Amino acid sequence: MKQFLSSVIVMTFLCSSAAFAQEKHVSKEEKESNQPHHRITLLMENSHIPQISEDIGSARRFVVPAWGLDYDFWLNAKWAIGLHSDLILQQYEIEREEDSTTFSRTNPITSTLVGIYKPTRHLALLAGVGREFEKEQDFNLVEFGAEYGVEILKNCELSLNIKYEDKFNAYNSWMFGVGFSKLFYSGRKKD
Repeated sequence: MKQFLSSVIVMTFLCSSAAFAQEKHVSKEEKESNQPHHRITLLMENSHIPQISEDIGSARRFVVPAWGLDYDFWLNAKWAIGLHSDLILQQYEIEREEDSTTFSRTNPITSTLVGIYKPTRHLALLAGVGREFEKEQDFNLVEFGAEYGVEILKNCELSLNIKYEDKFNAYNSWMFGVGFSKLFYSGRKKD
């Protein structure tokens, strides 16, 4: 009986040692990126709006300046949810193609709830729904985008962003921007 019990203890020890030996070595950075964390991004953007009807002299303006502020909660290294907001810094008129009517927009603000998927270390894809708010008329919208970010300092990123917004029954726009992000980790796991 003692020999059987000794054999079971030795076999258990050997099997557990083999299981632990096969564990992948994970760096501190990989552990942090897999933890839930927050990210706040400030964006300097330009919005390309094809339906602008405002003329200055003989040149049509299609690109208007904008600021963006994004908050993302990263569930793990691949998935996040976020609230993204943009403020266009200009007044302009939109011409609807269907009926050739025009309506004005004065510093519209968009707010969008997005889902984010990160297929590679630097590339993130996003999609979401939201609303554009303006004093005359508000519009629902759908947004699709991508960002390419690189770490410039510890827990700070610089990113290039592009997104497409379709304001239902109104107009659409493309936004191009440069963003600066700060990552905040909370509740670090023990090693």
